[in-house]
Amino acid sequence: MNKKLNLLYLVTILGIVVTSFILIKFYEIEANNLQYSIHDVITSLMPYKIIILAVAFFLMAMVFTAYKINRNLSAVKNVDIEKNRLIRINEELVCLSRVDTLTMLPNEKYFVEIYEKEFLRAIREKTFLSLISINIDDFKSYNDWYGEDEANETLIKISNLIKKSLKRPCDLFARLESDNFIILLPNTQNGNNVATRCLEDIQNLQILHENSIASNVLTITAGVSSINPTQIQEKEILLSNSKQALLKAKQLGRNRVIEIS
Repeated sequence: MNKKLNLLYLVTILGIVVTSFILIKFYEIEANNLQYSIHDVITSLMPYKIIILAVAFFLMAMVFTAYKINRNLSAVKNVDIEKNRLIRINEELVCLSRVDTLTMLPNEKYFVEIYEKEFLRAIREKTFLSLISINIDDFKSYNDWYGEDEANETLIKISNLIKKSLKRPCDLFARLESDNFIILLPNTQNGNNVATRCLEDIQNLQILHENSIASNVLTITAGVSSINPTQIQEKEILLSNSKQALLKAKQLGRNRVIEIS
């Protein structure tokens, strides 16, 4: 913008100078027109014609240059706008690829990425890490009994409630698939308290589930496991233990928390 203004100022000044030369010369001619013949007037104007033509060509060149500069700037601006638009679209696509579109929770892909990072951090800082595997009890029968729309609404309610139960920004709550969820608790030795709080919060919702074998209201079952890791290979052990704890809790009747360390 400053370059454009400077160019306009220059063109304006040159125009003023040229006009001043012309006016001065015509004033001189007018003041002495009785003393000069037409030939003398034309002859006396000749040097100024050359100057005027030169300045005119110069001004045309400046105007053309300004036009080209403006077009180039516009083209660059349009390219930048399109580039930024594509960057935003790409960022949105990346975000969507890591988010469960129903509950808006992180999906399994994002969980895997963060899980490995937090596991490496735990090894480096010599801290504990806890996992909580969660399953909604008899959710398939809930979906069949109450319909898909009601089931989806319930999934959103449960997801939001469990998310609110987590007190720290570093805690990660993700949806793996269907009615299976997982909670990652960095720097935590015992995730049993968190799992119990989640179980109680869901039960307090009192969502009617007449077709459940666990309760007359919708409930969850959770498996908890913790580790103080020393090598990255142990991340599979921690994940396996939380799943085994969940399976054991289901076998014992569901609507409960079991911990395996």
